[in-house]
Amino acid sequence: MALTLTARQAEILEQIELFTEANGYPPSSRELSDACGLGGPSGAHRMISVLEAKGFVERAHGQSRGLVVVQPPLDCSELDDGDIIRLLTIVELHAVFSDLALSMSVGMRDMSIRTTLIGEALRRSRRMSGLGEMFARQLDDLPDVGRHLLRLRDVVMSPATDRWVDFLVDQSVFNRIFASLCEGVADQDVMRRAVLWPDISIGRAAATVTETWLQRLLETDPTLYPGCRSRAEQMTDGIDTMLTSITRSYGEGEFSVAFVPAPDPLLALT
Repeated sequence: MALTLTARQAEILEQIELFTEANGYPPSSRELSDACGLGGPSGAHRMISVLEAKGFVERAHGQSRGLVVVQPPLDCSELDDGDIIRLLTIVELHAVFSDLALSMSVGMRDMSIRTTLIGEALRRSRRMSGLGEMFARQLDDLPDVGRHLLRLRDVVMSPATDRWVDFLVDQSVFNRIFASLCEGVADQDVMRRAVLWPDISIGRAAATVTETWLQRLLETDPTLYPGCRSRAEQMTDGIDTMLTSITRSYGEGEFSVAFVPAPDPLLALT
């Protein structure tokens, strides 16, 4: 049976993950109901049962807080070469930004920022491992997607001003566009949302927190704005180049989406 997931069901999964990350344990039925408006514990139980039947959550028997979010395997035989490349590119993007978040957390004096960066890196690593292992089990050879990411890597790996400032711009712009592009694909049908919902959640959370940090920084020192503006344009160009490269090589696919830059967090700070 094909994987399917509605936007509402994805919202529930995201809430379970975020609650677990913040508290170190999953939400109770009451807490999940309160957070998502499910009409009480019985409504939460019904939703969890649906998600369990679809393979998106597992429950540890004998534990009142035993919910674990999992990603059911996708049948790769249903995908064309271009879509496999697109999903492997997502794996590679999570690897790049997981490493970036971890490197920025080293020596970070603000423990709340450090914890947030490490948490993001761990979410990306789990997602990267899940997709990577799924493809490794089903494909004899994993194609190399590195050439499509060359321009984007060049931007990320080439500090232009202050390393922390560059990181905030890269994170804010990339993750907002990344989440928007994944959402654009997921909105096409419930199968694509079933595959991409973790990427939407990771991108949206990372963009939200780094936009807040970037806004505070620019309010403190507005002279940084021109450099941030230039950096944002380079990041947008890198993403556009990546998508164009994949489309030119493989054509359109089920996981294709037109590149439309997401609202730029820097524009509100001019």
